[in-house]
Amino acid sequence: MSPSLADLGPSFFEPVVGTRLELVDEPSGLVASALELKSVDPLPSTVQGREQPFSILLEGDCDPRIPQGTYLFRHPALGDLPLFIVPIRERNGVRQYEAIFN
Repeated sequence: MSPSLADLGPSFFEPVVGTRLELVDEPSGLVASALELKSVDPLPSTVQGREQPFSILLEGDCDPRIPQGTYLFRHPALGDLPLFIVPIRERNGVRQYEAIFN
């Protein structure tokens, strides 16, 4: 069973920093790409509801380009997670993506 995204905090992702999350093509169930979890960063708390807003930074090759959107990610320790990612920068053949939890 997948965890509820509303209940996740930084401590859920911190143990797997440096590992890869597989981006799953939902119709086929095949792995379409993989992104490395580079960091988990706290964000300023500006809204009520979440104990600690945070973001995760993911990195992958520039090709294929993954557009902004919600994708199913799979990780052996985390399970299946639908994450909304946004491409934020590209340099030296690496594209970075961010998912924000607030």
